Amino acid sequence: MTDEDVVKMFVGNYEQKDEEKIENEDPGKDFYYPKEGVKLRIDKVPLTGVAGGAYAKVTVTDVDGTFGAKLVLERAAFRVVGNTLVARDLIIEPGLLLTETLTITKDDGHGHKEMEHALSFSDGKHGKWICEN
Repeated sequence: MTDEDVVKMFVGNYEQKDEEKIENEDPGKDFYYPKEGVKLRIDKVPLTGVAGGAYAKVTVTDVDGTFGAKLVLERAAFRVVGNTLVARDLIIEPGLLLTETLTITKDDGHGHKEMEHALSFSDGKHGKWICEN
């Protein structure tokens, strides 16, 4: 399976629909987890001159402006690692980096998917949240 094939599995529109599924070790980082209604669009970007090469970009729609990681996510390039997409060393704020791993956790084969966002902060804290289409 090429990187392009893996990225295609993630492409689409997603939404944070259940804040109860958020797992966050550090309440001081609540700002970096989306509230219900935040929407994501994942798109495939082919790598120039690399057959089957691609990465994913995320576009965030955050109507109430409460999702602190919106711009960070939109600037990230998610690269293929196995069957996941990983963005490394995202600058959340000076002195705090984030690695985010996206995993498709459910796919009914009829268009309904759930995607987990596993967060690993440079201060050793971890968390995760789920979005679905």
